Amino acid sequence: MQRLDRDNIPGIRIDSPSERWLIPGMVIQWLLYMNPGRGFRGVAASTRRARSPLMTYVYSVLFYAGLAFFVLFLFGYLVRSS
Repeated sequence: MQRLDRDNIPGIRIDSPSERWLIPGMVIQWLLYMNPGRGFRGVAASTRRARSPLMTYVYSVLFYAGLAFFVLFLFGYLVRSS
């Protein structure tokens, strides 16, 4: 049987439910890895970022910060318009 964990590029394990908040960071890293920049320099930089477990945390925090900003902005807009 083929191993399915080989697509886990940064090597982060989701062993507990409290680590599920890292999933957006893993998805962002996968998208960046699958769409590298042009030339060898872009591919090398993309691979370096994709293999960094630290970047998984950074991308997850940025995702949730952007989501919170969007929700607060939408909530403020809805309250102001009614």
